[in-house]
Amino acid sequence: MKYFKFEFGPYGSESVVGTISEPQYNYWIENEDRLGEYLNVFDKDNEDVPADAQIQKDWFELDDLAHANGPLLNDDNNLNFKIIETDKNAVEISRQEYPFHTENLKHMKVECIGQSFNHENSILKNKFYFMGHGFEKGVYYTDELIKTDSKELVLDKLKFHYTEIDGYKILHKIDYDKGTYSITGDTRTNASEMEVFKGEDI
Repeated sequence: MKYFKFEFGPYGSESVVGTISEPQYNYWIENEDRLGEYLNVFDKDNEDVPADAQIQKDWFELDDLAHANGPLLNDDNNLNFKIIETDKNAVEISRQEYPFHTENLKHMKVECIGQSFNHENSILKNKFYFMGHGFEKGVYYTDELIKTDSKELVLDKLKFHYTEIDGYKILHKIDYDKGTYSITGDTRTNASEMEVFKGEDI
């Protein structure tokens, strides 16, 4: 039995897309410079915010349409990812680096499966909605070891699943053979973006 894990980084994002009401949109589009600070505070100061514009959730809970957390794919600062062979206790034996870009992955016969939540997508055209990003730095990795009877990972058995939010492609899980492996991370947030939008068909 052989054991492997994946390592990615250093840059990633926790990103969400969620529906909001028309009054919430109307208020926060006029007060967008305060939105990030408002949503990043656990005990919100609603004193000056109209009742119908208040948001009684943390920003990452505004996620009824999409929520993804992981390393950024096709990012100039994340050029490579690593496939690491380990023993059964996750102690590293060796590692190999591969380009972390959809075009390169295609040449490697790794299937990339994406779901898109960009402004032009039909799912957003008739909604008022929020997009939030917490940009992170650190190390991302598969949440458990991949076990295989073969001597090495067979690349064309890999599937990379990502969600694209506002142009950011975020890898959040990997399939290998019949197993699914989530991406987790040891990271810290170093920047954020919070914005509200109105769909094109409203």
